[in-house]
Amino acid sequence: MSRLSPAALSIANRFEAVAADAMDGAPYEGAVDALVREVQAGTLAGDVRDALRLMAGWIEDSDDSGRFAVKVAILRDAASRL
Repeated sequence: MSRLSPAALSIANRFEAVAADAMDGAPYEGAVDALVREVQAGTLAGDVRDALRLMAGWIEDSDDSGRFAVKVAILRDAASRL
């Protein structure tokens, strides 16, 4: 994997914010769908996918209690759609 651009990381952080809100019960499907469409329309889909996978892995690796399982699942789903 190449070094991820600041733009790709910024977009990945937008996905993470949606996933964090979902942990508190906020609806997230529409926001994730919109972000996926936005990313697919550009040139950063592969880099954003890589960033989301890394982010999900880091969160999961540090989450012994499974508290962030919802967030990880949302990030992985988004990555799989890019």
